[in-house]
Amino acid sequence: RLMREGGVRPDVVTYTALLDTCLNSLRAAGDDECVRHGRSVLDMMREDGIEPNTVSYTALINAAKLQGSPRAVQLGYETYLEMPPDSRNLRTV
Repeated sequence: RLMREGGVRPDVVTYTALLDTCLNSLRAAGDDECVRHGRSVLDMMREDGIEPNTVSYTALINAAKLQGSPRAVQLGYETYLEMPPDSRNLRTV
């Protein structure tokens, strides 16, 4: 948000770093909504016209797997289905 307000346009690497950091900190804090928050970062990326890449999707799917709740796993699976087919690999399963 601050970058946008300052006129700096984040790229896919910036958003993916934000996503990964956000997911790791929320998971460490025991926040069971971390995957939902991660999905909102993917939505922000798309709103800015930036398509998430394989690393972005994988970060969110891994967070869902580690969180382990049925809702997190469902969101992880939905995220997997959103991925371009050429981005899907064994690390995302």
